[in-house]
Amino acid sequence: MASVTASVGRAALVLCRQTAPKRSLVLPLAFKPKRQFAPFSHASRLKQNELPEVPEYSPDLLDATERIQYDAMAPDQRETFDREFTTLAQTLRDQGLGQTMNEIHKEAAPFIGWTGGNEDVEDYFNDDIHRLHSEPYMEDGITTMAYDELEQHRELREYARIAAWEMPLLSNHVKPFTLPEETHILRFRYTTYMGETHPAETKVVVEFCSKDLVPNYLTEEQRITLLKLVGPRYNPAQDLIRMSTENYPTRAQNKRYLGDLVETLIKEAKEGDSFADIPLDLRHHKPKPKLNFPVGWAMTEERKQQLREKQQEKMRLAEAKRDAITDGNEVVQKAINSIPALNPALRLNPGQENAEKQPVPVRARSAPTPWKPFSGRR
Repeated sequence: MASVTASVGRAALVLCRQTAPKRSLVLPLAFKPKRQFAPFSHASRLKQNELPEVPEYSPDLLDATERIQYDAMAPDQRETFDREFTTLAQTLRDQGLGQTMNEIHKEAAPFIGWTGGNEDVEDYFNDDIHRLHSEPYMEDGITTMAYDELEQHRELREYARIAAWEMPLLSNHVKPFTLPEETHILRFRYTTYMGETHPAETKVVVEFCSKDLVPNYLTEEQRITLLKLVGPRYNPAQDLIRMSTENYPTRAQNKRYLGDLVETLIKEAKEGDSFADIPLDLRHHKPKPKLNFPVGWAMTEERKQQLREKQQEKMRLAEAKRDAITDGNEVVQKAINSIPALNPALRLNPGQENAEKQPVPVRARSAPTPWKPFSGRR
């Protein structure tokens, strides 16, 4: 039946298809007709012999594609199709729908162009175009980067005005801090990006403690069932259930969705299966060890005195180790001064220290040639 409906919609255009008279939209402004037209009225009917009649329905009026679909119909569907379109063609002829469409085309024909024949609008735009073409460009326009710089400067000035004139008024709305009431269990969190539009602005996060629901809303057994339902969204270290959503385009819709979701979970924990035979799975939570500052590292007066004594003991041990180290240069010097084989002066007899020294022949090279400046010849 869907194919019949589609064919009916396409074939209806065949019966109403009228060829409108062609007209040129490009005309000089000086030759545009200046006529006053009365609004369209059904009272001013055209002559019936000037309008084409809506033809009788026939399958031959269908185009090739529609004809293929028509031939593919079942006999009963084809009979229904022919009956409906015969009635439609008769209705169009009785109501004169083709005549009405031709009247609309003829009434709208003189309105040439998008101005609709309004001379004031045409003169305004013609004068503006003439001015742009007549005045030469002086190359004094501002660049795109300069426009961006100007826009940034305006934005900074706007925030400066807010800080100077509006922020001091916020002190009039100061309220003393009070603890939230016991009925305010859900805590919603939003994210705002100042000065820009961000797709994450619609995200809403809700969190609440499971123990706050006991005993006003749930019993202890029902609370355990609720923890089994939320699964990895439960943090056992802080006893927090955290959920978030950004499926909807506004914050209000996301907040409403989270509120309904929490209400549904509480209702399911009360009325649904308790899952008593299934243990609470906390494998998703990886506990992190909390490292505390050692008490012995605190810098008290006793600790400072202990560190000073320890430092002095280290210095004393280092000094003793330094004294136990043998100096090789000193040992060599002592050996030279005491061993005759290393010192020839020790082999002389007493009284021969001032004996005449014997000359020793030494081979020497000839004196080097004195340096002369280069004269350009070799």
